[in-house]
Amino acid sequence: MGDMGRTYRNSLKSREQIKKAYVELNAELDSDEITITRIMERADLSRNTFYSHYRGIYEVEEEIEGEFFDKLNLFLDDAIRNREISHPLPLLSRVGEYIEKNREMNSILINGRNAPVIIERLKELFVQKTIDHLDTSPIRDKMGFLVYLEYTASGAMTLYLKYLRNEIDMTIGEITETINRFYLAGFRTFLE
Repeated sequence: MGDMGRTYRNSLKSREQIKKAYVELNAELDSDEITITRIMERADLSRNTFYSHYRGIYEVEEEIEGEFFDKLNLFLDDAIRNREISHPLPLLSRVGEYIEKNREMNSILINGRNAPVIIERLKELFVQKTIDHLDTSPIRDKMGFLVYLEYTASGAMTLYLKYLRNEIDMTIGEITETINRFYLAGFRTFLE
């Protein structure tokens, strides 16, 4: 088990080095200038190491995206389990902390070539999980509420994007509080 454990830890460490190098290069270069050679030079690893983990740069991007969505799904699942969907401040706080803690990586995701797809998937994830797990029996206008959820998700995404792009003069905490206030005020208008 010792050698297998060490091999596994080394494999994880190599993958993290590759992803970190990719993120750093993405912040410095245009995406078409990022090559496997540059990534491996930055990570101080061999090309063979890259190919033992990935088939190409696109797989590095996909892994980073996958980890991002896994984390947000975990946050949403926790919010559902804790019945926070109708009172989302704890969920929004966890999302805000994650955005801030992983700002560099998240900035790459929202500025990359897959950004429109990622943003749409995030909105769909939030809206679908909310609809699937929120008790909608007291909601009098179901279609209006769906529009409200779409609108709120779009607005929240826009604020987070502006934050990651340094286009808004608000802290992540202020954004979280604002989204929460807006969500709660609007949510109440749909209750019977």
